[in-house]
Amino acid sequence: MVIEDAYNKILDHIKKHHQINTFRLARELGIERHKILNILKKLEEKKAIEFKTGNVRFLKFPKEERKAKIEAKKA
Repeated sequence: MVIEDAYNKILDHIKKHHQINTFRLARELGIERHKILNILKKLEEKKAIEFKTGNVRFLKFPKEERKAKIEAKKA
C-alpha cells in the first residue's frame, strides 16, 4: 500500500538520521510537509517516534509496520 510505504520510508529515514527537522525530512523524501506531519502524528500515537517542536526522533518500529516490512522483503 502507498500509505504503508510512506510510513516505512519516513521511519527508515528518521532511524538513519536519529533525529531530523520536519522541513528537512519533507525535502529529502519529496513528500509534502503537511502529509509528513499527519503521518508523524500517527506514528507518535503508536510511540514509534518522539515529536517535539519540529524535530523528530526515532524510537522504534511499531509492530504492524515492522511485520509488513519483513513480509515485503520476503516477497
